[in-house]
Parts: sequence; C-alpha cells; structure tokens
Amino acid sequence: MDPFSFSIETVFQVYQEAIRSKNTSIEKLNALHEVFLLLAVGKPIPGGCPILNAAIESDDVHLVLRDATRKAMDDLYSMILRIIRTGIRNSEIISTIDSETFTTIIISTIEGSLMMTKLYNDTIYINRSIGFLIDYLSKFETREGN
Repeated sequence: MDPFSFSIETVFQVYQEAIRSKNTSIEKLNALHEVFLLLAVGKPIPGGCPILNAAIESDDVHLVLRDATRKAMDDLYSMILRIIRTGIRNSEIISTIDSETFTTIIISTIEGSLMMTKLYNDTIYINRSIGFLIDYLSKFETREGN
C-alpha cells in the first residue's frame, strides 16, 4: 500500500472509532474535532492531515494523486454530511440549516487551521477553530438535541 493510501486508511479508522460510541450527531461532530486536534499534533500519523498535504502537493501536476486526494475528500465530506443530515432527521440540528454549506464550513475551517497550526507550529489555531465550530454548531442545535 502506498504511503498516501496508508495514511488515509489510518485516519479514517480513527474517525470511525471516534464516532462509533457517540449517540448524537452533535457528539459525533465534536468527536471529529478531537481527531483533527490529534492530526495537528502528529497523531495517529505524523505530518498533519494527509488530505490537506496531498491537495497542496498534487494540484495540476500529479493527476493520480489529485484524484486519490479528491476521493479521500469526497469520503470525508460525505461522512460529515451524513452526520449532519442524520442530526436534522433526528431533530438534533435545526432543519433549516443548509447541510452542504455547513459541511463545507466545517472542513474549510478545520483544514485551514491545520495548515496554520503546522506552519506556525502552534496549536492555538486549531484550538481556536474547534472552539469556533463548537460554538457555531450550538447555534444550530435544537432543544430536542439538548
């Protein structure tokens, strides 16, 4: 198995483990935030987020890597989108939220803060983003979900 595939498989296993024991969509999203915090400090693999790293490296030059990176991002996007949509169906998240926009905001915020964390070697950036997302998510949580 190539290093990128190994990294992606490893990280997705950690995502699945993190959400497996959680009961609500809010708990699952918060558990994913914790995984991203782990990535920021080099766990379970060194170097940060393999999707972010490969996306930057592959751009228009390494088409095979770019396609594999897009697939990995599609998988991450789909996982978060499913959690949000399940939360809406279960009346944990308000039904008026645009689940695709919310998924994009989560991924963009986390990936951008991971880049800053790695660039400055300071977890303050990922911690700020996670704090923001937890607060932001709480605004969309329904009373039934509390």
